Amino acid sequence: MSKEIKNMIVPRLRFPEFATRGEWKEEELIKIAPTLLDGDWIESKDQSKSGFRLIQTGNIGIGEFILKKENARYISIETFGRLRCTEIFPGDCLISRLPDPIGRSCFVPNILERMITAVDCLIVRFDKQLVVPYLFILYSQTDKYFKEIKSLASGSTRERISKEHLSQVRIPITQLDEQQKIADCLSSLDELITAQNQQLEALKAHKKGLMQQLFPAEGETVPQLRFGEFRDSGEWEEDALGEKSIAFFVNEKMSLDGLELAYYVSTENLLPNYQGKSLSSKLPLSGSATRFKRKDILLSNIRPYLKKVWLAINDGGASNDVIVIRADSKIDAQFLSFLLKNDDFINYIMKGAEGVKMPRGDKDLIKLYRVTFPKKEEQQKIASCFSSLDELITAQTEKIAALKLHKQGLMQGLFPAANSYK
Repeated sequence: MSKEIKNMIVPRLRFPEFATRGEWKEEELIKIAPTLLDGDWIESKDQSKSGFRLIQTGNIGIGEFILKKENARYISIETFGRLRCTEIFPGDCLISRLPDPIGRSCFVPNILERMITAVDCLIVRFDKQLVVPYLFILYSQTDKYFKEIKSLASGSTRERISKEHLSQVRIPITQLDEQQKIADCLSSLDELITAQNQQLEALKAHKKGLMQQLFPAEGETVPQLRFGEFRDSGEWEEDALGEKSIAFFVNEKMSLDGLELAYYVSTENLLPNYQGKSLSSKLPLSGSATRFKRKDILLSNIRPYLKKVWLAINDGGASNDVIVIRADSKIDAQFLSFLLKNDDFINYIMKGAEGVKMPRGDKDLIKLYRVTFPKKEEQQKIASCFSSLDELITAQTEKIAALKLHKQGLMQGLFPAANSYK
């Protein structure tokens, strides 16, 4: 009896009104979505197909059901000559045929313009009397779905998932009213996550706007916006980053013996987009590290466009591919970090970077980067302002991560576990 209960297709969590409903059933995708489309060839002579917006896998977020239409291209079939594509409608689900990255899927809730999808996407069109389409998109983010669909990919040169194979994927479903309840619950969480993401983007945009106003524009010696107590403080100074009293580039080496993982920084664990650093996965087996101190600024010199710049919060050791910059007497360290956590600085490095696949910045050229700065008191005021904004951005980011974790936990409970219906 216990074995029979264990093999029942039931979720761990259930809304009270469905607690005694019984088990879910498992159906092949073709039975709940009888229309699976992979595109027809459209000839250039077909004038009616001109002016569509083309959606490809790049417009679909990994592990998300967000259609990034802003990146989609308007096309004229005459330009392409012959194209295999399919028109999409509200309620369709787009599934990437490419196994890397696998799991790109997108529900299309509303279309306000003519769109088509190319051959790298499969279209799943549901029988809405049997399943809430949104529920399938939620399920498509689970581990079981990822593992099953990845195993379907085949091909000698480029692996793809065929329409025939996708149709055989087995999906657990319950009655329509319970499906709708689950979809409503999780979609409300999605709406909350979207709203929180919008707040995060607003904070980032506010910070970017302030930076443009609180730092002088190119060719100017005073900023557009200034704190009241510094309005009559005169022009800012300008000098090269590597000049004496501005900053110096640390070359002091240290042994790796005794260096703990938490205090080692390399290009691997510096985070992109000025997001700080994570814990390194390993220490080098040999060699040495550049000794850095708290308040030093660490810059990844490989692929600088990734914007890996961090103001150190502790002493430690850095790999040879990380440049260590230490503020000198005229510059506040935190203020300098905001000058360098700046797209203008990154663009300057990239202009002199060498290499195609793994561009590397020119250290001597970086030293010549021109920095402008006011007196120390004003520097500290500006740095304090941006630090407060960074704290708000970090708190908002953590809030979004917690909501996503909560949603993931709910999904694991509201869908039957994989081992309950193998």
